[in-house]
This record gives sequence, C-alpha cells and structure tokens, in this order.
Amino acid sequence: MANDSATLVPLPTTVPLPTTPAVSGVLETMAFLRDRDFAQSRFERYGDVFGTTLLGQRTVFIRGEQAIADLFAQGDAVEGWWPASVRNLLGPLSLANRNGADHKARRRVVGQLFATVALKRYSPAIVALVDELRQEVQQATAPLALVPKLRRFAFSVIATTVLGLDAVDREALFGDFEIWCGGLFALPFALPGSPYRRALQARKRLLGRLGVVLKKAQAAAAAGRPLNAGGLDLLAGGLDEAGLPLADDDVAEQLLLLLFAGYETTASSLSCLLLSLLQHPKELAWLQEELDSLPWPPPPGEAVAAYDALRAPRLDAVVKEVMRLTPPVGGFFRRSRQPLALAGVLVPADRVVQVSISASHRHGLADNDLELFRPQRHLAGEPAVTLLPFGGGERVCLGKALAELEIRLLTVGLLKSLTLELEPGQDLTLATIPSPSPKQGLLVRPLRNANLAAAVAVQWPLPVPVLSEAERGKQDRSDDALFYAEPRFVQHLDGAFRSRLTALYAERLGPDAVVLDLMSSWVSHLPENGRYRQVIGHGLNGRELEANPRLDRHWVQNLNLDQRLPLESASVDAALIVAGWQYLQQPEAVATELLRVLRPGGQLIIAFSNRMFFQKAPRVWTDGSDRDRLALVAKVLVAQGWPMPQLIAEATRAEGPLGWLGGQGDPFFAVIATKPGD
Repeated sequence: MANDSATLVPLPTTVPLPTTPAVSGVLETMAFLRDRDFAQSRFERYGDVFGTTLLGQRTVFIRGEQAIADLFAQGDAVEGWWPASVRNLLGPLSLANRNGADHKARRRVVGQLFATVALKRYSPAIVALVDELRQEVQQATAPLALVPKLRRFAFSVIATTVLGLDAVDREALFGDFEIWCGGLFALPFALPGSPYRRALQARKRLLGRLGVVLKKAQAAAAAGRPLNAGGLDLLAGGLDEAGLPLADDDVAEQLLLLLFAGYETTASSLSCLLLSLLQHPKELAWLQEELDSLPWPPPPGEAVAAYDALRAPRLDAVVKEVMRLTPPVGGFFRRSRQPLALAGVLVPADRVVQVSISASHRHGLADNDLELFRPQRHLAGEPAVTLLPFGGGERVCLGKALAELEIRLLTVGLLKSLTLELEPGQDLTLATIPSPSPKQGLLVRPLRNANLAAAVAVQWPLPVPVLSEAERGKQDRSDDALFYAEPRFVQHLDGAFRSRLTALYAERLGPDAVVLDLMSSWVSHLPENGRYRQVIGHGLNGRELEANPRLDRHWVQNLNLDQRLPLESASVDAALIVAGWQYLQQPEAVATELLRVLRPGGQLIIAFSNRMFFQKAPRVWTDGSDRDRLALVAKVLVAQGWPMPQLIAEATRAEGPLGWLGGQGDPFFAVIATKPGD
C-alpha cells in the first residue's frame, strides 16, 4: 500500500513513464517468455525506464547506472518482491520474502555465515575440494562434462563446508535441491508432472531433511559436543538475539535460502568463467602468465586474500569481465510503495520494478565494445563499468563473498596445473534459468601440461563486429540442430544454378587442392572429373554428410554456437560455402576463422541465391535485397582483413522447356575472396 500523501518526499522534475501498449499483458507475457531480447528491444524503443504488463502485473523495467542509483537511494519507498514461483518455493518465513525490521534482523544473523572470519574458517576445506576436483578432471580419459562437476563442487562447499552436513545428508539433499532450483522461475501452476509441482514436492522433502539436520545440531549443543564442522555455530550464536530457537521452521527456511545463495550463483559463475576462457584462448594465455607466478595451495591462513585484486590483478579483471557479460543474477525485483523518480522518469506506486543487470552491464558509451569479452578493460584505466552481478542494495545476494572466494580458488587451483580444451561440435549456448550455465554441460578434454604451448599457439583474433545484435536475430530461435536433425536428400537450388556453380569450381579449383566444403550436405557440386588431394566436409546433419561421395572426411558442428574450426592454420587451399552463409548469426567470426585456415593464395567462394529457410535466416538477411546481401558478405570479409572480394551477380536460364521459352532459373550470386600471400 502506498504511504499517506502527507509523508511523501517531494520528487524532482520528472517525465511520465513510457509504457508499451499492452493492456491485458497476454502478448507481452508470451514475448517475454520466448524472446531473449525482450527487454533490450524495448529499452532501445522506450529508453532506460519503461512500463509494461506481464501476467497481469504492472511492471517497470530499468537499466543503467543512473536509474539503479536512484532506486537504491529511495530504499524506504520500495520493498522486496519475487515472482510467485520463487516466493512460494522459498517460503513465507524466508528472509527473501520479508521486509523492514524482520528482514534486517534475519539478514544480520544469516550473514554471519559469509563474514570474513567464516570464510577464513572454510578456506582449507575449499582448497581440498579444489584439489579433489582437479584430480578427477585430470584422470578423465574421455570428454568430461564440467558443469555437473562444478555444481557438485559448489554444493559440497555450501552443504559440507558451511553447514557441516555429512556425506549422507549432502547426497540426500543434492538431488532434491536440483529439482527445487529447476522450478524457481517456472510458471506457478502445480500441474501434475510440471517443474513447479515437482519443485514444491522437493521443497517439502528438503525442509524435512534440514529439520533433521537442525535437530542433530541441537542435540550436539545440548550434550556439549562441538557442531559438525561448518558454520552452524556462527548461526546459532546470533539466533538468540533474534529470538529464534535453533530447530524452528523459520531457521529451516533460512537454511534453504542459504543453500541457494551459496550454491546456484557460484556454480553458474564457475561454469561461465571456464567457458569464457576456453572460448578465448588468447585471454586464457594472458591469464596463464599470471597464474604461473601464483602459489598453490595458498599460504596457510591467507587463502581469502591470496588471489585478490592486489595480488592477482589479471584474475580479478577476468572475473569482473565474466560477471559483466554473464552475471549469475540476471536481474532483481522491487515493488514501489510510493511514487519514485528513476533517471528522471516518474514510476507510480504499486509497480514491480525489474532491474535488468545484464542489459545494464552492456549499456554505455561504446555498446559494441561492451559486447566483447575483453578483461583488459578493467585494468586499462577505461571508464569503469558499474557491476552488479549479485544484485545490489540491502538485498545483495548473501553468498556473494563465498562465491567470489570459490571462483578465485578454483580458477588458480584448476588452471595453474591443468590445461583444458573444448570438445568440438557441442552446444555452448547458455540456459539462463535459474542462472546462466552451458546447456550441454561444457564438455572438455584435459591435456597434459606439455601441451599447454600447443593449446594456445593458435591465436584466434577477435572478430570485428559488423552486425548489430538485432540484425543477428532470427524468427525461429530454437536450436538449429533440431531443425536439421532429419536429413533432406533434396536439391535446394535448381539445375541452372548448380551448373553455373560447378563451372565456377572447375575454373577456380586446382587439381591438387585441399578443399573445405563448409556447411555442406549430401552433394558438393564439384566437377565430376575434378580430382583433389582431399575434400573435407562440414555440416549439421551427419547422415547427409555420410551420403556425400566427394567427402574424404567430415565433422558436424553448429557454427552459430561455436565458430572455431577444428583445422590447423594454413591447411586448406579452398573453402566453399553454398547456400549456407545466409544462416550465420556470427559471420564475422566464421570469416576470421576461414582467413586462418586458408593457405596464402587460397580462395574462399561463397555462393547463394534468393532462396532460404526464412525462419532460420538472421534478420539482416531476410530484410535485405539481393544487392544488399552481396554487399553485406563483402563488408564482413573486408572488416576481418580480407582484400576486397570479386562479386558475381548473374541471371540464369531455366533448364528444359521453361528455359526454351525464356524462363529464368535461380539467380546466381557469388563472392570470391583470396587470402593474401605471405
């Protein structure tokens, strides 16, 4: 309820809240659930503060340093708020669902588990868990999914090291806790078998087990025995002040929140940090130079500060950059109790305010540069980017300090003595709910240290952005692998186009060439009498590639997820792409890779017509004309360092009777670029 108007603080001069035309919010809600760029597209249209309606709730989205600072400065005018699914799964007694004095009292008590004195107590056990994980990864003989390992590591820290649970209790909790996390941001409808229904059932079991843990701790305390390691004694020390008995349901719900605060954000941050470094070998090598100079394990009693910003500035910069691009908390909520002025915009009372952390981290004077992974920005004296990866204000994530300690210890302990490489062909896109994490588990192979130099010898230069994020968007945002799962043994272009393409290949390809047929299928359109040293094929459907008689070897890889080609530098004489470029969402990175793998003097031939699977092509392609598309391909290539390519645009005559009557076939477009000699 809004406060009485007599108590309202005068607001500065403001403008009315820009609002989407949503009335019921049904269409907005559908767009919110489906469109990853929902908030970003509306920020671009309405500004840094705008209103809409989601699931019948009037909601205000904000981004940017000024709007967020204004929100924090008016703390008395807002209260905590969570979506119904989160609110119900955390429970009515949880401090996350409390406001005012109740919230502050419980936060002071629970916060003792993450104070510096507590972190110093936990550090030796965390170091031991890092060593265990490193040994497990090092011994792997097959590709290993890191995400499940990192999640178990983070859960072991919070459950065993912090709460003092034994192995039996920890394992009993882990499975249910994963189910509970999976329902946090689900639609709050308890339909049989739904994620939300399963999460409610898991919550009941979790609270029962946590109650047993608390009774064990209470019995130990009554008998004068020390508590089972961990930090429950720190929690117990502050409970009397708050008037809470140790076994109270109130405490059990706080422990459930503690598990989430100390686990989910940490597991997400660890996964995203390793993914980012493995995707950027140059930055990994840069960090490795510093790691080589750091001790492991940290000196006794110094683990909390051993790898801080002063002693490990590059590590600090990498952590900040990962948190900027993939914050473990993508946003947080408040509810306005009275009117607010946010960045000069008037927000009425009784609105849910959703702070978009991800959008804020990528918003500034140089938006294009802010899309790049460049940790050096945090050391170069550049204008500081305001970072809120764990939320902010008086409700900042409780587990922030523990997460940061775990991230630094694990990064040094794992990467100082172990080299990892990504398994090619995997899906590296991020699932974003409840926190960002690679969908396919982040498959890696451990390498011996002797291979470190070879692993970073290939320097993948950063591609120069040409397309905006909006231009990369496509109508069908589902996984490309699903769309191409079934083979299509059909010709996608008519005979006239194919004849012209084969003639071009006969003219351009030498007899002893190593040919890369990128984005290929069951046919390569090479001249029948053409003989080549090797033809290497790539595509998204293995059965199509296996049926292609011209391929000597092939591999499957989604270039919209991973643009690095598993080929040595300067190993290919010609690279061909037919009717494939129009589906690339990261063409700059692919162009950069092709420049790397081609030998000096090697040719890149990109051919296409005006046909496409419209729903799978990026907006920049579907919205452009034929002339625009030719110019776009050339622009992308030149931006990555290719010389100005040759452009071909020709009409073709249809084959058969239609051609006799003057009918035209598929138009033929080609872009031909040559890699400069040494």
